[in-house]
Amino acid sequence: MREPLLLFCVVEMYNPDRVMRQFGLKQRIPLLHSINMELHKIDLRGKTDKDWSAERSAYVCLWNERASNIATNEILEELLEF
Repeated sequence: MREPLLLFCVVEMYNPDRVMRQFGLKQRIPLLHSINMELHKIDLRGKTDKDWSAERSAYVCLWNERASNIATNEILEELLEF
């Protein structure tokens, strides 16, 4: 499970299933994720007139569906040791 964080032209994917234990849930073994290298090739110089909501519409759609992608698992019964 990966979800996008958006700030105009910047898209950063985060993995809520990797922090389940911090929220009192049993931690699963996280899935491997590939990184979209195309996002790292973006050069913003001279692109002040871009409509980033249109450019990143696929990621905006993912963000709008975030409520259906909530990480869930069994409640952790043992105490966390720090």
